[in-house]
This record gives sequence, structure tokens and C-alpha cells, in this order.
Amino acid sequence: MTEGRRRTRPWGPLKGPTPQANDRARLLRGWLNRRDLRLDDVLKGLTKEHFTSGRVPSRTTVSARLAGVALDDEFVEAIADVCSTDAAGRERLLLEARALTPGRSTPPPAGGAAPSPSGQLPAGGAPSENTAELVAVQRQHLATQGQLVRALERATELESARSSANQLVLVLLTMVERLRRDVETLQAERDRPLGRSAALRPIDQVRAELTRSEEQRKAAEAELERARAERHRADRLAEEAVEQVRVLQAALDQLRGTPSDTDAGTLPILEQEQTTYGGPEAGLDDIDQALAKASRRLDDGADRLDRLAGEMHRDNSPDNPATSGALTDNRAHSTMTNEPYDREAHAAALRQEILDVFYAAREHPGRFEESIRTSEPELVAGLARLLYWCGKDADADDLLNLVGTVTNAADVPAIMDAWNGTSLPRMLLQRIAVHRPAESLLQVVQILRKVSPFQADQLLTDVSYLRPPDRIPPILGGLSEHETLHVLKAARTVLAVGKRHDLALALRRAGRPEHESALLKTL
Repeated sequence: MTEGRRRTRPWGPLKGPTPQANDRARLLRGWLNRRDLRLDDVLKGLTKEHFTSGRVPSRTTVSARLAGVALDDEFVEAIADVCSTDAAGRERLLLEARALTPGRSTPPPAGGAAPSPSGQLPAGGAPSENTAELVAVQRQHLATQGQLVRALERATELESARSSANQLVLVLLTMVERLRRDVETLQAERDRPLGRSAALRPIDQVRAELTRSEEQRKAAEAELERARAERHRADRLAEEAVEQVRVLQAALDQLRGTPSDTDAGTLPILEQEQTTYGGPEAGLDDIDQALAKASRRLDDGADRLDRLAGEMHRDNSPDNPATSGALTDNRAHSTMTNEPYDREAHAAALRQEILDVFYAAREHPGRFEESIRTSEPELVAGLARLLYWCGKDADADDLLNLVGTVTNAADVPAIMDAWNGTSLPRMLLQRIAVHRPAESLLQVVQILRKVSPFQADQLLTDVSYLRPPDRIPPILGGLSEHETLHVLKAARTVLAVGKRHDLALALRRAGRPEHESALLKTL
């Protein structure tokens, strides 16, 4: 049976241990193709009643089964149920599946001996030595496949846990740095000579805020240590999980005598809960709430790592022990000591750790881009500011290019506000003008128009002379008449004659003769 055309991306390669397993997987894919069902549709159609375990398999497991890995009768029957509308249709599909199974064109006799691979029983009804060996190998195949599927699921979950812990460390680092600055500011206000300013707040209010900020700083540092410990443990377990996948895949390859294309280095990242604290304008109550949320996430993360480490330990074969790591409990763990607090050394250590995390995250471009897109504006702004402050101009420019390209349009004003008083807002607008896709750039214009019309006009000016000419017409299609004239007027004023002609040609090719005329009317 050939697989039909799918309305989404094609099926992946078949990975069954035998040609018969691949044939069954190909048959199931054909059923899904005929019903135009995707993997998401299958997951919605499966119920706990389909499985003797009472649990619906995960997305990774279902995908593996449809590739021929550990494909059993129970799963075939479940897919037949999903792909049929009545009992008769389901039975027709199951007959197709039985026809592909040697010796199973009809149901096997109750209590009968197992058929040989040829479909015939050995003489005397007893399995021969070769048949018994074949059965043993097949059982080993199935056991190893089951272990591999579970290992892939764990590796995916641990990669998600590692990414989540890394992001939490960054959030807490930023929070601790902000609280450190707050404490210094409040101490300076407390120690300021009386009478220096008529706008001074009551000293009791300053002292109360200082005390609370100090307590929050200590609490944030304690949670930061817990987050670092969780990140370290997640890193270690994730590496062990990938190694376990590699070993199991090698064992499976040896059993079936063929190499595999399984790659544990490109595991998907599961959706993660975000911990935020509201940025530089966050009040003390907001910080308390963020610390409580971070504490809950760390407790949940510790439970999650304990569970995954236990599962990994149970799945390790006796001849292939893997170190699952001590089940260290980092709940409510604090490394606070009574040592003197050295502000300068502490600040330098924080800056270095933020840089270390940044460079480690950048080693995985796809995940790093997603992290920048979804991170809090204050975190993104702080990273760029720190890179420039530390003299890492090239890295800061790369980050600014990425921010200008992928950051959520709604976050752009907050990032620019965090950079107020520096040249970074202007630099960000230029990156947005050059790199951002048209639809998203128009969203930024609309948002800036509401909060800062001047910056919206500045962005359109940057578009007129920085954006490649052939990428400007799609922008004009989404602007108001006033905004379109602003872009064309800026282009007439700023662009050299040759560049204006290039833009005019791009407008003509895009079917915008009125804009071409408006651009060239002074030439």
C-alpha cells in the first residue's frame, strides 16, 4: 500500500524492527491518510478505554508506534477505532491488519501452540529450537523498543526541565540585581543629610522599605541558589537521558542489524510556565508574589526531577547501569551564611553568571531565539545593557538584531522604556526597520502610535532609508495614507537619487504607481 498525500508534512521514516512491523505501521498511516487525520487528531480520538493500562500514550509514544516501534495489537485496534465510524468499518480495518500478520489471517485457536514464522506449527505441535530462539529475539526487540520509547519521553521532558530551570535562574539573577540596586538607593536616601531636599520622604518610610527590600534580596538569593542547584541537576540528568537513548538505540540497531536515524539531540521543548516579576517598576508586593511563584516552581521541579531520575534508574539494565544522580531535595534549601556581604564582589559575580548563562543558551540558536521571544522585556533589556557595559559590543549587536526581529510587538515599548536615557531605543528601531517581517513591523507601528507617536514616525523614517527597497511595498500596504506619505517624503529627503529610483522600481513592480509617482514628483 502506498501512502497518500497528506495535507501536512509527510510521515517520518519507518523504524520497525522487522519488515512486517513496518508494513503494519504503513497500513495504519494509510488509514489515517484516507481519513485525513493528523497526529493531533489521533491524540484527540484515543481514550483510556482503548488501553488495558487505562492511560492514553504520550504524543512521543504514539508517534513511535506509528513508525513501527513496539507496535502491538492493542494500538492497532485503537487506531482502527479512531479511523472508523461504525463496528463494521472497524472490523474491515482489523481484517486488513490481520492479513499482514503471518499466521493471523484468522484468529489463532485458543490454547494452541504458537505458529512458526512461516505460519505452520512445528512437527508434533511443539516449537522447534529455531522458533524458540526467534521468539526470544522478538521479545528482546519489544522490550528494548519499550525502553527506548520511555527513554525518549524522559529525555524530552528533561530537556524541557533544563530549559525551564535555566530561564528561572536568569529571572532570579535579574531580580537579585534589581533588589541590590534598590537597597543601595534606599541606603543612600536614608543616609542623606536632612534638609538637602524638600521632596524627601519620611525617614521611617525609607527605613521600612529598606528593611523589606533587604529581606526580599536575601529571599531572592536563597531561591537563586535553589534554582542553580535544580539547573545543575537537570543538566546532569538530561545528559544521562540522552546517553541512555544512545545506548538503547545502539542495542536495538544491533538486534535488527541496521543503523538508525534517531537523534536525541533535537528533542522538542515542552511548553513552560513563565515566572515574571513585573520589570523595573514592580512594587514590593509584586516581588513577593514572584518569589512565591518561583518557590512553587522549584518545589514542582524537584518532584519532577525525582520522578524522572527514579524512572531512569528503574529502566537501566543491570549490565548497563547509568548514574541517575542522588535524589537531592532542593525544597526550601538555603545556602545563606553569616559571611560579610561584599557588594562589589557580589555584583561582579552576578554579572559574570548572567554572561555565562547567556553564552551557554546561545549555543542552541532555535531555543535561544524562542527564549528571547517569550522572555520578560526587562530581562531582554538587561542582557543587552550588560553586554554593552561589559564591552561585548559585537554580541550585544547580535542580540539587538535578534530582539528587533523576533521580540513580541507588544513588548517593544517596555524594552525601550527600560533603555530610556541611552541610545539603545534608537538602535532597536533601526533593527526593527531592517530585519522585522512586514506584518510584525506593522504591529509595532500600531502599538508605538498609541504610546509614542514620535517613535512610530521615527521607525517609519528608518524604514524609508534602511530597509531594502523590495521589502518596503508590503509595509506601505498596511499603513494609513498619512503614514505612507511620511515614508515616501522621508525617502525623497534622505535617499540618494539612485536609491530613490530603486525604490520607485520596487513600487512599480508591486503595482503601486501612485506611490511611485509620489516618490519621484520632485525629481
